[in-house]
Amino acid sequence: YGIFIPIGYPTDAQKRAGYTGSAVGIHGPARSVKWLGGLVNTFDSSDGCVGIARDAEMERIADWVRRNSARMIELH
Repeated sequence: YGIFIPIGYPTDAQKRAGYTGSAVGIHGPARSVKWLGGLVNTFDSSDGCVGIARDAEMERIADWVRRNSARMIELH
């Protein structure tokens, strides 16, 4: 996928509540289908991750996380 940013799921509190999971994160398109651009998320999506359709978008997110030493990202 190029870049993968772990989300940190489940948290300790979520584990105690019985939630499971691992390797959940934000990632760019799979290398094999990136030529599809924005269409990639119509079929190459995941129930466990936030898939970004374009490498440039993923780079912007990753750069922001690096610059800000982000520990939490909230989607609204």
